[in-house]
Amino acid sequence: MNETHLNSLIPRDQIASIIRDLAGRISRDYGQTELVLVCVLKGAFMFLSDLVRHLQMPVQIDFVRLASYGSGTKSSGRIEITKDIEVSVKGKMSSSWKISLTAVGPYDF
Repeated sequence: MNETHLNSLIPRDQIASIIRDLAGRISRDYGQTELVLVCVLKGAFMFLSDLVRHLQMPVQIDFVRLASYGSGTKSSGRIEITKDIEVSVKGKMSSSWKISLTAVGPYDF
């Protein structure tokens, strides 16, 4: 079996510290406002789980799965939503996120 060895570029404790700092900033910025966090599967799952542990407000979590490779190894340049969000984001989106998500799909903000 071919085993791959990955070298760490950023130490684990430094990543943990950055995530705690980010969670602190988010908690200060949003207070006790409930947030809807949308995680892109599968790559962001571990990051989001670490982040949520440090947030000081109620959150709802949902997931999307995106694909642009199909069965190949080169991106087609076209993003396809293979799993969409199920939690309502109506009335919970900032204008900058609305612009970003409108390019991907039709959402009711």
